Amino acid sequence: MLKPPLPLKLKLRNYLAFILLITTLLGSQGKAALWPDAPWLNRLPQPNAPVSVVAFVSPYELQFYRIINIWRRLEKKYGSLQVNFIIVAMGEQGLPMTDEVVRSILKEYNYTLPVLLDQYSSFAKTWHAYVSPTVSLVLRDGHLTNFDGGNVDPALLEKSLQKALKDLPLTALPPREFNNEGEFKNCGHNHTIFVAERFGKAWSPELLSIDGPWVSRPLWLESDGSKKVQLELNSLKSSAGILAEAPQGKTARFNILLSGQKIPLNLRGKDVQEDKGGNTFVLIQGLKMYETISHSANIKESGEKLTVSTESKGLRLRALETLPPCLEAD
Repeated sequence: MLKPPLPLKLKLRNYLAFILLITTLLGSQGKAALWPDAPWLNRLPQPNAPVSVVAFVSPYELQFYRIINIWRRLEKKYGSLQVNFIIVAMGEQGLPMTDEVVRSILKEYNYTLPVLLDQYSSFAKTWHAYVSPTVSLVLRDGHLTNFDGGNVDPALLEKSLQKALKDLPLTALPPREFNNEGEFKNCGHNHTIFVAERFGKAWSPELLSIDGPWVSRPLWLESDGSKKVQLELNSLKSSAGILAEAPQGKTARFNILLSGQKIPLNLRGKDVQEDKGGNTFVLIQGLKMYETISHSANIKESGEKLTVSTESKGLRLRALETLPPCLEAD
């Protein structure tokens, strides 16, 4: 008989309570797993999976796209062994996450694996997932393995997954998808710059400078449309994205330059376009992370200067994010 699910907002008082919650959610002694009834996108997880790999990650980060790619590659290897690869889309304070935001990303990437919407991070908090991304590997009996928050080493994760599967009566394991263990130890971390917090201040390791009549709000910078406003990110050596949104029902434009020139084709992120005049830009609509410099970009060692400017009134710039190339996995 299945155990009744525990409420998502249960406050964990100690480690034993945490293990009890995991056991209840995932089942025990071979019983079927229990997951929250809603709100799921795509499909529900398999209820009796021997192993479930869960990633708590914000859809407003480049890491969300990275997890999608890693999960898709691992699912092709282990999906036939009934392993669950689950994404919990975490909401963030001050960022209104809706199912439309996440659905648009899933549609764009043709992603069909289970995704749980966690608008207020209630589910994430019960799992002590306070950092995006946080990854946990959970066996059917409730045994839990947590990985360091912030970055995910897919080779280390897959090694742990194979070790867990070896202890179960399954068929032969497939060859590893990711083999370079420890490759990401010295990789560095992704850096998210919340521009309203850094308004008028220098930011390290990349220096951030802001010019023009930006209107400073608690959670974003807003262009007033009176003249061009500009932001510069110096010494860029990696992929980059901008978290921005246009006024509701409208579109806005960010012009993008790299060291004073249009972005070369081999460095352009998927959201960069070029107009008839040879200018590179990003068309901003709903709130999302717009990729400006591709993850496959080969930035020269000394770095580049990324310049973002706009004359569109009401455009809200919330954050910039950089992601080292060694963290990319697609």
